[in-house]
Amino acid sequence: MRLLHYLLFFITFTVSSQIDLRIDSITSVDSIPNERKFTITYHIENLSDNEISFFLNPNGLVPNSRASMSRDIVFKVFQKDEFIDIDNIFGDRKTNSFMEKMKAAKTDEERKAIMNARYKELNIDVKSEIEEAKNDENYYLKQQSKRLMSDIFTIKPKEKIAFIKIIFWDKTRYLKFGDAEYYLDEKMPHYFELTLNLMKEQFKEKLLPEDYEKIMKNPYFINGWIV
Repeated sequence: MRLLHYLLFFITFTVSSQIDLRIDSITSVDSIPNERKFTITYHIENLSDNEISFFLNPNGLVPNSRASMSRDIVFKVFQKDEFIDIDNIFGDRKTNSFMEKMKAAKTDEERKAIMNARYKELNIDVKSEIEEAKNDENYYLKQQSKRLMSDIFTIKPKEKIAFIKIIFWDKTRYLKFGDAEYYLDEKMPHYFELTLNLMKEQFKEKLLPEDYEKIMKNPYFINGWIV
């Protein structure tokens, strides 16, 4: 195990006989007094002799509490042997900035303006989509299916693909999520774990029939909660 500035250790592991998801390194820097920047380098390797595919956004990281129906890589944080089941330990600057602005907004008009700016940042034209939906009752299904099919991750036999993800910790040690409360003790060891939640049948209602048939006919389109 490797100590990371007395805050995080990281663990690596083989997640299945077909895929290896491995953290190669974690580095950190205190970019500003109340923020620590972590750079996580990890890779996905196809251990099989076949080209395999699955739904995945390999550059996205979400906490375990938001893993349901997500196509991002899932992370967990442990304090010694205790799983810290909370979703707001880490974030990226854009998301953190958006959340802070929403919290600070005092009126519905301010919140609407912040949301519109966020939509623009994400290249989402709400008015255009509403107009499209008026003329095509299957518009939203077509868009969902298009987004899902664009998130098909294909990796060749024995291929290894590396990724880098930057996340931020605001150095908050007392954390609360629902009824759960945690304190990140700087004297305790902490571990960072990555897992994959690969889904296929679960997306049936979000895919066009022809797209769903396409993935179901592919014997090397894999799925499963892989830890």
